[in-house]
Amino acid sequence: MAGMSKLHVPFRSVRSKAEVKADVTNRTARAIIDDEVKRRKAKTEKLRKARLSGETQKVTDTPPGKNKGAKAGKRIQRTPVSESRTNGRKPQ
Repeated sequence: MAGMSKLHVPFRSVRSKAEVKADVTNRTARAIIDDEVKRRKAKTEKLRKARLSGETQKVTDTPPGKNKGAKAGKRIQRTPVSESRTNGRKPQ
């Protein structure tokens, strides 16, 4: 075994050119994706902190007993059943 050259080493994998290119592309794509994930998580955390601080200000600024929301105090006018079935025409 002492006289064997490097070409006859068992279990040595020789990678093809396509495998090498695929590996490079894979590493580059994973680096880009990991960077995007870090940026997205940072942005989400920043927005979450801003939202929570805004909610705490709303809670402290709003006096108790006040209605909240856009629809508070608005009433919906409904048409009588006979008009809605006749599409606005008078029944005969």
